[in-house]
Amino acid sequence: MSEKELFYCQAFHCKHIPCCGQGKYKYHWPELVGKNGLLAKETILKENPLVKFVYILKPDYIRGVINFCCNRVRIYVDKDGIVDEIPVAG
Repeated sequence: MSEKELFYCQAFHCKHIPCCGQGKYKYHWPELVGKNGLLAKETILKENPLVKFVYILKPDYIRGVINFCCNRVRIYVDKDGIVDEIPVAG
């Protein structure tokens, strides 16, 4: 995989979050709420090989998605690094 491909936002043909699993992989992780953010990142990368970017975002980060990328997951954590919102692809 080239460096350009590695950092490229991919939405495939998707416009909705469930499509990001392509019918084969997980696209949301409700069981990770309450877990350590770093552990959550490892789990997501293991369970969906289409995901290339996983960002752990601290409480002061403005929440929301500007563009839709199936190969990206944002993990929102509290001040202690604990996941406080369901991580989803997109």
